[in-house]
Amino acid sequence: MGGLDLTGVHEASQSLEDLCTHMRDQKSLEYVAWERCTTREEEQRGKKTAAEWKPDASGYIKEQSGESSATTSANTDYKLNHIFIRRGIAMAVGGVMLYETHQKLVSRLMYALNMTPPPGYAKVSYSQLRAADEMAFRLLERETHSGIQETSATRTNIDDAMGGVLKD
Repeated sequence: MGGLDLTGVHEASQSLEDLCTHMRDQKSLEYVAWERCTTREEEQRGKKTAAEWKPDASGYIKEQSGESSATTSANTDYKLNHIFIRRGIAMAVGGVMLYETHQKLVSRLMYALNMTPPPGYAKVSYSQLRAADEMAFRLLERETHSGIQETSATRTNIDDAMGGVLKD
């Protein structure tokens, strides 16, 4: 990820990185919704949920502080691009896929978003783009039905499957 500033709008929240690490640990790819791709700053400003009574590791029920519930929005192409960058960074940190692999998907989506439509057709909407993003993850899940597995020291089978998914 040389040349990419990993601070500010590109600093992925800890909860986003944890989600991607959890996917890798469980060997199960899942779609990461745009609103979950928060920055570290958004996470720190997030609203805490009410305290809850939960069992601790030894089985005793104790009051535990609520979790942070931060979200982000993608109401401009600029913000959406930053969301994709954070998700790609978190996927790489979590060991799900290489940042470069995620960027292949992002490049395809952003190209479609900024393409001039043919006469008589409307511009691609954010809802259509999100549906395509979700579909790409579903196809990746289908291609890697045996779970996330390393194919080399730095790559996973998700990296290998992305090319086939983007051929469609």
